[in-house]
Amino acid sequence: MRYYLGIDGGGTKTDAALCDEFGRIAARTLGPAGNLVDIGMSAYAALLGQLLDGLAQQTGGSLPPVAAAFAGLSGGSDPQIAADCRLLLRNRLPDTPLVAGGDDRQSLLAGGLYGADGCVLISGTGCACTARVNGQQHSIGGWGFLFDGKGGGFDIGRDAVMAALRAYDGRGEPTRLLPLLEAELGCGIEQALPGLYREGKRRIASLAPLVFSAAQEGDAAASGILDENMRELALWLDTAAKDFSGSFPTVVAGGILMKSDDALRRLCGFVKSDTCPARMAMAPVFGAVVAAMLLDGVSERRLRGMDFSL
Repeated sequence: MRYYLGIDGGGTKTDAALCDEFGRIAARTLGPAGNLVDIGMSAYAALLGQLLDGLAQQTGGSLPPVAAAFAGLSGGSDPQIAADCRLLLRNRLPDTPLVAGGDDRQSLLAGGLYGADGCVLISGTGCACTARVNGQQHSIGGWGFLFDGKGGGFDIGRDAVMAALRAYDGRGEPTRLLPLLEAELGCGIEQALPGLYREGKRRIASLAPLVFSAAQEGDAAASGILDENMRELALWLDTAAKDFSGSFPTVVAGGILMKSDDALRRLCGFVKSDTCPARMAMAPVFGAVVAAMLLDGVSERRLRGMDFSL
């Protein structure tokens, strides 16, 4: 029996799964955020050890021989980050012949398209878009929160705080976001700012659901925030369309697009190109497992027949 290891490290949590050659789950475990850029090499090494130990506990105390392993993580598009990730994996899995690590978008391309051409769009804590054309990948947008200002949970949460502050100091129109944020934060919006600066991206991204709640209540500011962010993601897909001759598949992933029908509806309404964004059918960690299987030469046809169940 051959086994495959997949790891999905995002801005909120890290998911690891071990599957056999038929897609049956042998073990699965969760850990904290796994963005190597944010947590650093030593913390990621400790996290990797925690995950592998958790998997081993579910497989009789030690991992079975692993044919191939793939770790996709936020920030993995940086060649040095990807190399560091591979090194950590090889150190922990010295007998695994095929080990790769890098951008979490590779996991999603594998899990959503099984190695075929198409596009993957992510909107979670952050956001990203990658197109695969004739086997070659390239990115559109998603260059990090300092340089790309729309499309992810952090952006939506930050925009909510900005709209609330404008309402608070009189520059903007009244919005339901102000009382909703103050209730969530447990204090006035002005008093909450030092804590938001201190807690950073994940805390700000956690405020995004309040925008959807306010939009459902008919709040114009909240609805405008969602439209601006989904319009930007639609632009990424329309830009990717220039590389395809005709229609192309698009798989969406990440908490914003996976959990909110409103977000997906708005996105589809803004897309002008010949694609129909559809939610990824499997959890991203199983996309990482598929990426590992592709390393080992498992065919697209065989992969499409797997359901990754217990």
